Amino acid sequence: MGNNTSKGINSDSKPTRAVALVGPAGTGKTSLAEALLFASGAISRQGSVDAGTTVGDASPEARARSGSTEINLMHFDYLDDRFALIDVPGGTGFAVDGLAALQSADLALVVIDPAPERAALAEPMLRQLD
Repeated sequence: MGNNTSKGINSDSKPTRAVALVGPAGTGKTSLAEALLFASGAISRQGSVDAGTTVGDASPEARARSGSTEINLMHFDYLDDRFALIDVPGGTGFAVDGLAALQSADLALVVIDPAPERAALAEPMLRQLD
C-alpha cells in the first residue's frame, strides 16, 4: 500500500474521498460509520453507540449522551480507494459543524430516520445541499 512515516502520516499519493455523514440526531450516522469501518476491515469488531464502544464518539461527553458532541474523523481503504468519513453531530446546536463538513467533503450521505414524523428534521440539511 503506502509508505507510512514514523509519525503516522501517510505519504502515499492516493487521493482520499471525503464523505460527510450528516442528518438529524439519533438517525444512525455513527452506527453507519462503524459498519463501514467494520465491512472494510479497518476494525475487527463493530462497536455500538449504546454500549459506548464505537470508534467515533470516543469523548466522555459523547459516550455519556450516547450521541456525537463533536465532529469525528475516521478513515478506511476499500476496493483500492481511500475514504475519510466525517461523522457530524446531528443536534441543532451543531449546524455550523454540518456546514463546515459539507464544504470540505467530496460527497454527503444524508442519514434520515424512516419515521415520517422525524424525516422532516432532515430538511434544513437537505436545503444546504442545493
